[in-house]
Amino acid sequence: MRHLVKLVIIVFLASYGWRYSREFIRTSLGHITPVSSIWPVEPAEMSEGEHYSPDENLETLDYQAIQKTRHTLEICMYSFTDIRLARAVLDAAHRGVEVKLYRDGEEYEQEQKRAGVYGSTTNLFRGQSNIHIRVKPPSTTGLMHTKSYVSDGSLLRDGSANWSPAGEIRQDNQLRFSTDRTEIERFERNFQRLWNRPTNIVVQ
Repeated sequence: MRHLVKLVIIVFLASYGWRYSREFIRTSLGHITPVSSIWPVEPAEMSEGEHYSPDENLETLDYQAIQKTRHTLEICMYSFTDIRLARAVLDAAHRGVEVKLYRDGEEYEQEQKRAGVYGSTTNLFRGQSNIHIRVKPPSTTGLMHTKSYVSDGSLLRDGSANWSPAGEIRQDNQLRFSTDRTEIERFERNFQRLWNRPTNIVVQ
């Protein structure tokens, strides 16, 4: 009887572990499974200053900021596999927000190679007239490694967190919100420099 109980426990743990490891893979690579249903985290409130994961849910903070955007959204994002944030950007575009998204070529190509199996945030944006995407040509040495955006010309988000479930929730990362006019203007000048590179790949 004792051996039967042990066998049942082992089978249960194995099936439980497989379920959650599968969800980990699917969510990390951009599938639609809500990350909050797998890794519960404390509610987060967007405020100016610095925020740190995993103590805070940085995904929720970015989601709140995007939801509040009404006119323009200028984004530089190295990794972008978070479907929840992609849908927030898509919703913003449907509200009339003009979105400019600048990506690193090496990372972008890797994400698109996985698109057939795991989905792609970029593919959600296909044909959306309000969403413009440009990509720095692929390079293993000259990455576009920025993870920042400006919303409505009045809110700057920067920090170390990529737009991935891992980067926003599970990893040791930081993001910062600022309304400082000088910082925002510096970002926007740099964004225009990156956006207007003659070598950029224009996706749409």
